[in-house]
Amino acid sequence: CNLDQGFTRGTGNNQSEPDILVSPQSLTWTLVPFGTSEVKQLTVSNQGDARLDIDGIRVGDVGAFAVLVDSFPLPLEPGASTQIEVVYTPTTTEDSSRLFVESNDPDSPEVAVELVATAGSPRLQITPPSHDFGALPVYSRDSVALQLENVGTARLEVTNLTQVGEGYTLDEPPGLPFTVDPGQGQPVYVSFSPSVGGEFEGGFYVESNDPAGVSTAAQVGFGFDDGFCVTVEEGEDVS
Repeated sequence: CNLDQGFTRGTGNNQSEPDILVSPQSLTWTLVPFGTSEVKQLTVSNQGDARLDIDGIRVGDVGAFAVLVDSFPLPLEPGASTQIEVVYTPTTTEDSSRLFVESNDPDSPEVAVELVATAGSPRLQITPPSHDFGALPVYSRDSVALQLENVGTARLEVTNLTQVGEGYTLDEPPGLPFTVDPGQGQPVYVSFSPSVGGEFEGGFYVESNDPAGVSTAAQVGFGFDDGFCVTVEEGEDVS
């Protein structure tokens, strides 16, 4: 007898499809200074077995957030991924919105990402604001620790330190630029070493992103001779 065996062609259950994965599912910015911007990244991956096309990325009505992408669509082959940059520019002390990634994934044509951010202003306080070194013998040295404190609500970025005045120097200052979080401080050491007698004034200047501008601290010190010096020519008899 003849036995006919029939084979049914697939009806689409095994059809290749893209599969989008967006991570992280939320982006958070913390205490970003007003007047600045901060960028964070999203990773979009294709975990499927067909090409994924990112057709667009849209952000909610809050104008503080923007997506840095040249053009759409963005194609991703199976197993590939790409980085998407999201920039936050503060408009109020608290901003929140949603970002939507649109693609040809049949199961998840739109993926939402939460955007949450806070902003503030840094404020630099130098402690002590002034210092009197008193009277020092010439060529002796004394130093004071100046605490650069951020008493504001956003990160302080210090870009330049300058000490002026005869006899005054900065001792091993920290590398520039450096940042100071709200409620934290950074010590900077100023030394005074007079080379002659007399009164000397000094000034310490800090350039930062404090909206108030350059911060200053004043110093004063006095040098005096506590002995005498004799210059002897070579071969001279001083007995």
